[in-house]
Amino acid sequence: MDTAVRHAPIILKGSNACPKRIECQAMVHPLRRLGIGLALLSIALGCASDGPEFGSSYDPLESFPQSGLWVWDDPAIELPEGERFANLALESILEEAIAAELAARGYREGTTKAHYRVSAHLTVGTRIRPEESLAIGSLTLLLRKPGSQRPVWAGYARAGIDAAVAPAERRARLRAIVAEMLEPFPPGRDR
Repeated sequence: MDTAVRHAPIILKGSNACPKRIECQAMVHPLRRLGIGLALLSIALGCASDGPEFGSSYDPLESFPQSGLWVWDDPAIELPEGERFANLALESILEEAIAAELAARGYREGTTKAHYRVSAHLTVGTRIRPEESLAIGSLTLLLRKPGSQRPVWAGYARAGIDAAVAPAERRARLRAIVAEMLEPFPPGRDR
């Protein structure tokens, strides 16, 4: 059972050999969608291996085009506060990874008349158990309709953190996490 949560440096750890994925078809109220998604991931993590956990949900009423335009929301990337995160280049790594993975799925970054506004939120905590202490990073990616700000797709990833990896490995791990998180996007796409 978890007894405390405190901040830790972010470097995602775990193998993609056995990722877990949770997918939901219905989006819920915008204020509850993040909490429900992270709760589902927390439940799955309790029974999972050391590998990353993934999940996604989407609005089944949204008609997702097979290609389209997107823009960054404001704020685009939200990171934990603190100096230890400032030197890790997490914002630029995540922006590059998200843009590359959306492009691989037919979505280009635009300036006007975009189909979606994109944002990401990273949180870091520590799970403390009697036998161990494990730093956990959670990344949420959200796509909203530009006019209404209605969320239409959300992806979630959660993984253990290893503070000792080199910057190149950190970049590779974050890119792999984003690629796996966006695997089910857009819904209905032939894979």
